[in-house]
Amino acid sequence: MRRSTVSTLIGAALLTASVAAAQDRQAGTPAAPQAPTQPATATPAPPRTSSSGPPVALEVQLVIARYQGDKRVSSLPYSLALVANRDSADLNISSDVPVPSATVTPTRPESGPARDPSPPPSGTAATPPPPSSDTAARGPTAAAPPRPSPPLTSYSYRTAGTTIRCTASGGEAGEYQLSVSIDETSVVSADQAASAGAALNQLPVFRNLRSRNMVLLRDGQTRQYVVASDRVTGEVVRIDVTLRVVK
Repeated sequence: MRRSTVSTLIGAALLTASVAAAQDRQAGTPAAPQAPTQPATATPAPPRTSSSGPPVALEVQLVIARYQGDKRVSSLPYSLALVANRDSADLNISSDVPVPSATVTPTRPESGPARDPSPPPSGTAATPPPPSSDTAARGPTAAAPPRPSPPLTSYSYRTAGTTIRCTASGGEAGEYQLSVSIDETSVVSADQAASAGAALNQLPVFRNLRSRNMVLLRDGQTRQYVVASDRVTGEVVRIDVTLRVVK
């Protein structure tokens, strides 16, 4: 009985020792390196459109007119082709206008007799030049007046022109929502300034027009959506827009 008990205890002790040794070996073994994770690739978003409606080919005509009283001074038409419920239509037409920035009038003294720039020899006193007839008449202390020179003018350039952007959406019920953006810079001529009684002293004056509007139009409809007055010339600016469906 005692021998079996002792054998059982010895077997349990050996089993405990073997388990502990196995655990020690596992703790000392370095962990296997993990494979690097690949970054998630972002899926590019599809291009945005102005609306989810069907594409419709449109033609938009804009007329920017200026009036002096009841007389029309100028009328500039612009036509753009665009597709409703898709991208916008852009137009930019401009010119660079020279603008005088500074005028300088240099002066120079009156020319006199030529002098020898070489120094006199040593031991010899310098001989002053003989006085001219003008100097003798004005006296020895009179200074020569400066001679006028032609003026010099520098120029810089400024852009004058028109930038238009149009976007259209809708059309399910035959009505289109038209977004119109206009930026215009123009030069006031001397004749326009004189007719308006504005004294500009022959200097260029630039006028700016900026308009942002949303208009509802049907096929073939025309609408005048801007009426504004110019503070310098007194002219009245009127903008008309016409929409047509291309069939």
